Amino acid sequence: TDWKKITNDIKKVVFSSGIKDIKKRAFMNCENLEEVVFPENNTLKMIYKSAFEGCTSLRRFICPDTKMDGDQHSGVELEDRIFYGDNSLEEVKLGAGLWHFGKDCFYDANRLTEITLPEDLHNINGNIFRGCTSLKSINISENNQYFLSHDGVLYEKLNPYYGSERNNNDLLVPILYAVPSGKVNDNGGTFAVPKNITTIGPWSFYGD
Repeated sequence: TDWKKITNDIKKVVFSSGIKDIKKRAFMNCENLEEVVFPENNTLKMIYKSAFEGCTSLRRFICPDTKMDGDQHSGVELEDRIFYGDNSLEEVKLGAGLWHFGKDCFYDANRLTEITLPEDLHNINGNIFRGCTSLKSINISENNQYFLSHDGVLYEKLNPYYGSERNNNDLLVPILYAVPSGKVNDNGGTFAVPKNITTIGPWSFYGD
């Protein structure tokens, strides 16, 4: 069987309810894959490293709310480099229950202009938007406990893996976490750090 020909024939992947894991490099280098859709009754738990890496035609990724098991850390994890490479992502829907992003998750998604992160997101491992040169706005619900978005820029309020010294959220000054490259480019290459910010987080300007 010519595996390269099979992968090149795949243009759309629609998952059925019951799917829990997408294994490492499962759809890697499917160069004609344009669309990935999960069901409304979503049971996904993990997308492993590089699952859609090298899918240069991928333009649409739809992942609705995921059924939770009660534990706050029982949601969906996206490991490193999920969409790594020069892809065509334009539409990304990330439902509730997706709580962790690995490094370089959306690396080089240079057509992506705006993204809304899940309301219950807990953790981002590094600046997942490196190479997203057209990205102008990173949004997240005001109800999120760990991150906030102001004027399209992402800030960290509370890291769930730190100790008790950061448990009192009311006393925290937000940490600058991720500045979208497209926003900086639109402002002539300038970003004004808000006056109340005292800490610049790791990878905040990564890739600029």
